[in-house]
Amino acid sequence: MRSGDGQIERMFRAAHSAVAEPELPFGFDTRVLALARGESPRNGSGRVLRRIATIATIVTVAAAAGAWWQISAGDSESLNAYTIADTAINGVLE
Repeated sequence: MRSGDGQIERMFRAAHSAVAEPELPFGFDTRVLALARGESPRNGSGRVLRRIATIATIVTVAAAAGAWWQISAGDSESLNAYTIADTAINGVLE
């Protein structure tokens, strides 16, 4: 048991004499947080994803508006095309 106590004492002395790590430079953490919150010019992936989402939304709204306009126009030609397609699908399914 005595040899174990000696090893522990040596470890405590070695740990006590160890030099502490130097502190970070003044304002380092503030700069890191500011860069993390800000938009970095090197990493434009967020900006690209926002543009893609905006374009996809515009295309979706335009397609929905076009479909709504075509259906609400009430012209018999487009309604007949839908009726023919619906009848053909129902015939195949039955």
